[in-house]
Amino acid sequence: MNMQNKIFISKTNEFDSYFAFRKAFDSLGIKFNFDRAVIKLNLCSLKLRETGATCDPIVVEQLVKILNENNVQVRLVESDSASKNADLAFEYLGFKTLEKKYDVKCVNLSKDEFSIKKIDGYYLKSVKIPKTFETADFFITQPKLKTHSSMGLYITGALKNQFGCLMKKNKSIYHPMIHEVIADVNKAFTPDLTIMDGIIAMAGYGPTNGIPKKLNLLFMSKDPVAVDALAARIFKFNPSSIKYIKLASRMGLGNIDSILRGDSITIPDFDTHINKFIIRSFEVLSSVGIKGMVEV
Repeated sequence: MNMQNKIFISKTNEFDSYFAFRKAFDSLGIKFNFDRAVIKLNLCSLKLRETGATCDPIVVEQLVKILNENNVQVRLVESDSASKNADLAFEYLGFKTLEKKYDVKCVNLSKDEFSIKKIDGYYLKSVKIPKTFETADFFITQPKLKTHSSMGLYITGALKNQFGCLMKKNKSIYHPMIHEVIADVNKAFTPDLTIMDGIIAMAGYGPTNGIPKKLNLLFMSKDPVAVDALAARIFKFNPSSIKYIKLASRMGLGNIDSILRGDSITIPDFDTHINKFIIRSFEVLSSVGIKGMVEV
């Protein structure tokens, strides 16, 4: 049995997530035989943890604490975008305070040194690899569990989080080929571990302006495709119908099917009619040249 697509599910809250992480590491067979870890946060806007739009510094602190206890140096990373400065986001959202307590640094990828890596992607043929990634030996991606209202993405999760590893500030140039680019950047930046934070999730007009939902769930896996497929099912979308999930699976980056371990859950009762209405409305507006205020 291929256990690479195993997902460990934990019912927890932000303050008890330390113990959830310890159980997940054991269940997934994660050994602390690495010295330098990169954690890719999801800081898509300057919205606080309570909104469900951005990573929770309380949850991230519990993860950093475990890594430091096992002599792992940590770098928290994010890049600039057209509507957000990563350095400001680190400060405003509470991540810079972790530097005073732990062996951790916040790194703006858009300002990092880099090398060029050639990839045989669907769209991208080469990618800038920041030095912070080159000097790390373990990569954790830490997305939020959220919907996404535009470009047929439907959710923004583990795979989409690596879009923020691109150093370019104006990432909207990739929007016409967004699904292919998401798959490509995951070939360049393939996570060793995915931690999807659904403690405070977001439904509706995500990824920044949706409705926060307190679910108290963490999903952890070595397989980012499996995690995104599970997230799609939670929001009652067919993962095989989401193009970038299918492309990433075809590229060999993971599996749409998964093996669930840990706590059993009941799929939350989201109003999927509202989700689908919002997504369809955005698609109609986009088709006539009206752009919505959606951060990607």
